[in-house]
Amino acid sequence: MINQLHPIRSASKTLPPIATGAVAAAIFIADTVTEADIPVGVFYVAVVLMTARFCRARGLVLVAAGCVVLSLLSYFLSAPAAPDAPGVVNLLISIGAIGVTALLVVQGQSAAETLREQASLLGLSHDAIFVRDLHDRITYWNRGAESLYGWTSDEAVGNLCHQLMQTTFPAPLEKINVELLRSSGWEGELIHTKRDGTQVAVASRWALQRDGRGDPVAILETNNDITERQRAEEALRESERRYKSIFRTAGVSIWEEDFSLIKAAIDKLKAQGVEDFHAYFAGHPEFVVECISLAKVVDVNDATIELFKAQSKNQLLDSLNAVFTPDTMDAFAGELIAVAEELSLFSAETTLQTLTGDKLTVLFAITFPPGPSKLDRVLVTVTDITKRKRAEEALRENEEKWRGVFEHNPTMYFMIDTTLTVLSVNPYGAEQLGYAVDELAGESVLKIFHEDDRAEAQRNMTRCLDQLGKVASWELRKLRKSGEVLWVRETARAMLMKGVPVILIVCEDITERKRAEYLAGQVFESSPDAISMVGRDHRYRRVNPVYERLWGVPVNMCIGKHVADLLGAAAFEQTIKPHLDRCFEGEEVRYTEWFTTALGRRYLAMSYTPLRMNSNHIEAALVVVRDLTDHILISEALRTAQAELARVNRVTTMGQLTASIAHEVSQPITATLANAQAALRWLGGRPPNVEEVRHALDEIVKSSNRAGDVIGRIRALVKKAPPRKDRFDLNEAVRDVIVLTRSEVLRHRVSLQAELARDLAPVSGDRILLQQVLLNLIMNAVEAMSNTTEGKLNLRISTETETDGGVRVAVCDCGPGLDPQSLDRVFDAFYTTKPDGMGMGLAICRSLVEAHGGRLWATANQPRGAVFQFTLPPEGDETASAPRAS
Repeated sequence: MINQLHPIRSASKTLPPIATGAVAAAIFIADTVTEADIPVGVFYVAVVLMTARFCRARGLVLVAAGCVVLSLLSYFLSAPAAPDAPGVVNLLISIGAIGVTALLVVQGQSAAETLREQASLLGLSHDAIFVRDLHDRITYWNRGAESLYGWTSDEAVGNLCHQLMQTTFPAPLEKINVELLRSSGWEGELIHTKRDGTQVAVASRWALQRDGRGDPVAILETNNDITERQRAEEALRESERRYKSIFRTAGVSIWEEDFSLIKAAIDKLKAQGVEDFHAYFAGHPEFVVECISLAKVVDVNDATIELFKAQSKNQLLDSLNAVFTPDTMDAFAGELIAVAEELSLFSAETTLQTLTGDKLTVLFAITFPPGPSKLDRVLVTVTDITKRKRAEEALRENEEKWRGVFEHNPTMYFMIDTTLTVLSVNPYGAEQLGYAVDELAGESVLKIFHEDDRAEAQRNMTRCLDQLGKVASWELRKLRKSGEVLWVRETARAMLMKGVPVILIVCEDITERKRAEYLAGQVFESSPDAISMVGRDHRYRRVNPVYERLWGVPVNMCIGKHVADLLGAAAFEQTIKPHLDRCFEGEEVRYTEWFTTALGRRYLAMSYTPLRMNSNHIEAALVVVRDLTDHILISEALRTAQAELARVNRVTTMGQLTASIAHEVSQPITATLANAQAALRWLGGRPPNVEEVRHALDEIVKSSNRAGDVIGRIRALVKKAPPRKDRFDLNEAVRDVIVLTRSEVLRHRVSLQAELARDLAPVSGDRILLQQVLLNLIMNAVEAMSNTTEGKLNLRISTETETDGGVRVAVCDCGPGLDPQSLDRVFDAFYTTKPDGMGMGLAICRSLVEAHGGRLWATANQPRGAVFQFTLPPEGDETASAPRAS
């Protein structure tokens, strides 16, 4: 069957062009051989109309042009020797008819194409969209409707929609139609039956379509599935019912309160700049009192009525003042702090009173709703702990009478008997060793000493028992339960307790002191820096081994040597001695300088710190010398590589602007050619128009200058030159970049706005490098907006003066914006979101801005897009660069 249909389809495609050609040939013959007074060429209109059935606009225009050519050919073949007026008129009428017909047909095809595109957009929508006529017969059915209801477009089109989907309306259909005709629209919720028999709830929007005379012709209906939303709402209502049941029957006191006025008052304080609410509430108790009246009691449960001895619920709904006491104020202030700090939970112990005046010690907890909330519904649970608190207080008083000092003193205490068994240890002492008190009580005290110090510890304690009443002290190592070594200084005294000798030992942790002593020696001897101590007589008292490598003199020979003898008299008098004298006056001195050492010319960072041994008198200077030569050389190499990489990035960016540059250059060249041709014509006149020629030549000069300016800007951006620091007009540099990118911006249908601040102070830096930064940001913005189809594509470039006198440049686009999760990574090297990007552009831009002492960052634009902006410091504030190698 398919093979049989194939020749028929092929014939149907070839027959119309053949028939059209035959008609055109017949008209041509008739027009050529007929001497009638009527314009036979008008019949070519039929050829144009026939062509419209199988040709698009381009082919249609070519056919119309062909018909015009045939009309002209017929005229010249059949025209008399002398052209007559009727023949020319007939020819013009024919050509006009052919042109008008072709124009109308092309416009009709364009409108039809637009309608097809709009219909295809509706087909892409996820919403169920269909169109029905005024008799409710479906004329259009999109993919969303197919997905939601199950019927295909072929199955649905032509059916009555309300019969097909068995629609259940929220009101009579006649009433809905009246509202639709009155306001041209209607919104509501409907129940539809799908093809599989299940029902679906939809949010339906009807839009009435009218023709050019305002008469209704069709209804566009858009439906969204809200079945799950309705189920969620029903679940929420069920949860609300369960909550109310629990609220009423709970055995604990529950209050439902409205804190919205309190939150508003605290938000007002925040707007006024209050940040430390602890201090504010402590200094403004009247605000806390005022907030008590702002808290509204919405509801209480039965347990609350019983606990506070109320006759009815209404007695507790008036005000919290009825149950508050003066002791409650601190806890309520804590509530306010929790509100201010947006905590999710707050609990505290406080004192309340019943309506009969009885005091209650309670534990209350408040649960605040998550996220932004008006706090108009806050739950407070109150637990009566009055009896428990009384019992705890009595027990605490009995225990604290004799154990206060021993238990809570932050010092390690041990009580040892004559067999060196631990009789008692305070919690702090056990904790410091990683044990519980029960793990040490009854054990030998020697087990917590380092095995190498146990014999010494036993001798010290035995000697202490032999000398009752005398104080002894020693420094030994103990072992924590984890095996960690702990240095302690123990002070012990033996005494009689109920006639039995015991030893009371106080331990002080000196681990850090011992570690500091060890590390100080290790740092001095093994430091990679040259460290020495220089006395006020400018002689070395101590040096570390690095001095031998740096200055080529053995360590033992440096001790006692004068600084001038080691470093040279000239360096000592000109550089070292003035700095050492400042150090001996009490000042910490740091400087860097090039020195000639045993290793050659080295760039050294010198640090002089005054040393006070046992008094305020400065006895010596601690000198630290760090060799920064390799760092300086690497930094210089890095700066060179960075400059070359920046130039490569500029050239790459200029490559992206090839079309824009060609356009900018071609404009003045085209203008030059046009003016030159005009000048030739004026010179060819009789007589020549010299004034017009002079004007044309002036325009040629201007166009040549414009072309030269464009080429000059390009050469300035791509030429290889070392970084330089000049004082220049930033606004002028911005305008130059805008000129270079103008054609690229227009090619992407982007509207560029420049908001440049007036009286902008000149900046100091490398003009070319800063123009590269701006060029990269503009090109990134244009490329980001090139794939955006919604809204206007606006690109705004602005400059402004900062409060510190610096300047800020901002590039704002309306593209898709930046992912907040990757906002901090966009400036990382090799990080890119472009399929063909290298991820170096923004990294280079940030390094260039920071090299000028500025800062480059990105934020989100509103309502969409991104803002890249950078600042430059006031003139003279840039960070000084490192000195170069000599």
